[in-house]
Amino acid sequence: ASFGALTLVIEEVPKDRLTEEQTTFDELLGNREAMKFVGSNESTFMRRSVYRLIRIIMLKCPELVRDTYRVMAQALLSNCFAEADPNAHGDMWDAVLLLTKSYPQVWAIDEGGKKAKSVASRLFEFLGSGKCRLAPTISYPSILALLANLPPAIVDDMSFQAAFGDALWKGASTTGAEPGSRAYHQENVGLVSAICECFSFLWARALKASADNTVAVGKAASKEVDRLWHFYLQHSESFEEMAVPIVKLYEKIGTLSIKYAPELLEKVWTHASWFALQRVIGDGTHPIVYLITQIMQLGGGGVLVADSARKLVVGFCLLAVQSEDKGISQRLIQALSQLAPDVVFQEGFSAKFSARLEGIGSQQEAIDLVVSRAQYLADTSVASATQSIDAFIESSLQPASDAGWRAVAGILAAVSESDLAKTNGEWRRDARLPLLEQALVSGLPSLPGGADEVLSSSVGAPSAALIRAHGQALLGFFRGAELISAQAANDLFSWGCRVFQLYYEMQWTRNVTQSVNLEAWTGATCEVVSVWITLSRDEVAGPRFVRNWLSQPAGSLGLLFDFATTSTGDEEGSMRAKVHPQARRCWAAAEAQVERLGMGLQLAQALSTAISGDVCDLRAAKDPRHLARLAHAVYSRLCPVEQRAQLAHSWAVAARPWTLAINGDAQAAGMSADAYLSALCTAGSSGLRQAVDDHAGVSRSFHTLTHWTAAATRPASGPAFDVFGLSLLARHAMFASEFVRLSGLDVGAGEPEMVAEFIWNMTLAFVLLRESLNAGEAHDGPCVVRVDGDPRLFGRIDGAAQSIQDIVSSLLGSLMLDRRDPSRWLAILAQHAAGQGDAEGVWAQVVSMCIERSESVWGLVLGTLAEWAQWTQPLDSADVESMLADPLARYIEAPVSSVPRAALLVIV
Repeated sequence: ASFGALTLVIEEVPKDRLTEEQTTFDELLGNREAMKFVGSNESTFMRRSVYRLIRIIMLKCPELVRDTYRVMAQALLSNCFAEADPNAHGDMWDAVLLLTKSYPQVWAIDEGGKKAKSVASRLFEFLGSGKCRLAPTISYPSILALLANLPPAIVDDMSFQAAFGDALWKGASTTGAEPGSRAYHQENVGLVSAICECFSFLWARALKASADNTVAVGKAASKEVDRLWHFYLQHSESFEEMAVPIVKLYEKIGTLSIKYAPELLEKVWTHASWFALQRVIGDGTHPIVYLITQIMQLGGGGVLVADSARKLVVGFCLLAVQSEDKGISQRLIQALSQLAPDVVFQEGFSAKFSARLEGIGSQQEAIDLVVSRAQYLADTSVASATQSIDAFIESSLQPASDAGWRAVAGILAAVSESDLAKTNGEWRRDARLPLLEQALVSGLPSLPGGADEVLSSSVGAPSAALIRAHGQALLGFFRGAELISAQAANDLFSWGCRVFQLYYEMQWTRNVTQSVNLEAWTGATCEVVSVWITLSRDEVAGPRFVRNWLSQPAGSLGLLFDFATTSTGDEEGSMRAKVHPQARRCWAAAEAQVERLGMGLQLAQALSTAISGDVCDLRAAKDPRHLARLAHAVYSRLCPVEQRAQLAHSWAVAARPWTLAINGDAQAAGMSADAYLSALCTAGSSGLRQAVDDHAGVSRSFHTLTHWTAAATRPASGPAFDVFGLSLLARHAMFASEFVRLSGLDVGAGEPEMVAEFIWNMTLAFVLLRESLNAGEAHDGPCVVRVDGDPRLFGRIDGAAQSIQDIVSSLLGSLMLDRRDPSRWLAILAQHAAGQGDAEGVWAQVVSMCIERSESVWGLVLGTLAEWAQWTQPLDSADVESMLADPLARYIEAPVSSVPRAALLVIV
């Protein structure tokens, strides 16, 4: 407390006032008993109080101790270097440095006429004990300040310098910090910084003082630099921080060589080069290359050192190329490419490095090197950068192989993640790779025309490496880095869609599981879907990719939706199960993007178009019931509520698809629509079969897939049936009935015209299927319709007929029992039958053909309705009579006068 109070007094009282009390201060500060507290082992607080007292005296009024400084110095310097409390190091060093600056002679004090233990030896003990490492950020920086204020006779003594260095290195091995800890790191960096700074100072003084010191300085420099290198590699976890002071030391050596001793640098560098070359082939590769490349960047006085360092880096490059040890080559190439790109790329080592890496199987590292070189070139010329990448791609694909395509995929992935693809955060549009585009487009394998050809042993699946290369090119394109043109991107995407479509078709092909190519095509398809997943999930590419997908023909979207939403447990689903998980992930990613973009309606429309096209395609090999399930999923999950009625109408009720289906059946039979309907409705299956046989000139069974073969071979004709034994009309009716059932669509609530059209069309399909089943029972055995020996066709046709019958029956029943307006739709049907309000005249002729034996329009209508009632069996004859007679009398006015009411009742 007394020392603290005295310190406060000196700090606050003016200097001239203090000198007035010189005698008092002499008595106090010259008192050995008072100063002995600086060596107190009991109280750090007391020692720090003495340190602070000395500090404030030296700062404010060092003259106060001009007669007593010896007592103070002896007390301080004989005890301070034993300080073991790191909390006191700051105060201790302040006292020592300020006292030494004001009274440097204290470092040569005699005690009692005899030579006391030198103060320098106490300093060396302090340094060697490792106490500096207790407070490395305070003690190590203070050492240079101490050297700068020591008397020249001491500091310029080479023996002092040697002992000083030995003491520092001795203390380096003593630490209480945990290796790898932050404290351990600070200790090591502080030590290296102190050694480099202090010896730069000492060697400069020695050379400046006398040229005779050159040899001694050279030896000392070689010794200390060697110690530094060893310590640097032993503690390489801190190599970047330790390299900073070491580089400055080399810069100082270069400056001293220019000014005083040219041979100094040669001597020091020769030893360092030998050491670096010996250790660079071990585990010290990266730290050594880092340090040498940092030295290589020196300018000014360090230019000579930098030139030597560059030559050493070239030597490292040669070693990397020529070493037979793969590990050494790989480590050196990694370090040199990262740390010395100027030498690697300017001296022509990049190509040699790439070849060496490929030779040892490090393909990805070779790719990284190519990208690094391109980035290096891009700083001056983007064209040169892209040409270098194109050249690598061209060489990798000579000839084209899986390894080459893997290299292309790797280089594109690396480019997308590099600065070459962006500038100021924006995707570059000037980084076009023409050779890449040419290789991708010309390398597209030709694909088979259908699933049967795919599954033949002669057709191999596309390689996964090729598909991944496509994916990386598309990813870059949709991110905005136009490495390829829009046309090339569209070609790649369309090709992938075709691969997916072929795999989809395979699942409907008989004996698919026997194909030796199945696994390969499954793998290729999974790769295509993986590409789509990556594109859809990418934050930048995803929205652009999905927008583009929706603008394309909807085939691949529809197939993906099918795979993603359909259970894998059905009979045809064994192949589906292999792709189903990825398809689900892909669809989820694409659907999420659609939701963000607000394009749900566009997606529903695209899928609707795809599904409608499949319904009308006899070659599509897709069960119409399955397509109806997909349609219902689109209707219920994707389509906006306000658009659902329109979508449902286009699938189930709209007249155009029905008309196209009837015309397609007629064309396949080689007949006009009128003749086809006449044969169907007038004479049933036998009449239709006879009409077909007459046209084809041969006799065929009506109930096998080949019964219209002769007619179908004409260029204008297509197949008559799909693989399920269904014609276009039957397919569409089966699809519509299943969709109505799943969606719960209330057809009867629509406009009367719509209701009438729906009943009419569904009835025609039912006639076709019913007559087919009847004929099948008569011609092909009991209730079996054979298709290449497959008895399942009968079941499918029977199921389709039953589904249609259920829908029409339910609809007729609900309409007839609706007392609110039970007759409007009947009037519409009657008008069709009479040829009124029918633009094409097809429906009127259908009804007329069905009941041509009737003698009046009333008979036509009632006969037709009676047949419907009979097929669907919703009512007995009394119900038919009571429900039909009165509405017809009220709504069909023109014929009423020509047919008595009693006659109508008789016909009913």
